[in-house]
Amino acid sequence: MPLFSDLKRHLIVDSEVNSLGNELQAQRFVERDVFLTPRLWGVGSTAPYGHRGDFRMLDEIIAAHGGEARFARDAYLALDKPGRDSVIAFLRSLIIEAPND
Repeated sequence: MPLFSDLKRHLIVDSEVNSLGNELQAQRFVERDVFLTPRLWGVGSTAPYGHRGDFRMLDEIIAAHGGEARFARDAYLALDKPGRDSVIAFLRSLIIEAPND
C-alpha cells in the first residue's frame, strides 16, 4: 500500500491557522511548528489526531493545517459536503489490519 507521504518536514502553521503549533514538544534542531509528514497509510485506525491528540475527527485535523499545507486544506474546505465526505471516507479506508493468528 502506498504511504501517501513525502516523509519530509513541513511548516504546518501560519498567522491565520496555527492550532498545530508545537509549543510543548521540542524536536532536536527543528522549529516547533515544523513536522515530519506522517504516512497516511493507517490513518483510518489511528485516532486521535495531531501531535498532542487534540483532534478526534479527520475533518478537524485537516481544517487545522496551515503553512505549507494551507493549499490542500483550503482545497478540502472548498469542496461541497459530498466531496468532503468522499475524502473522509477514503481516509477512513486506510486502516491497519490486525495480524491474523
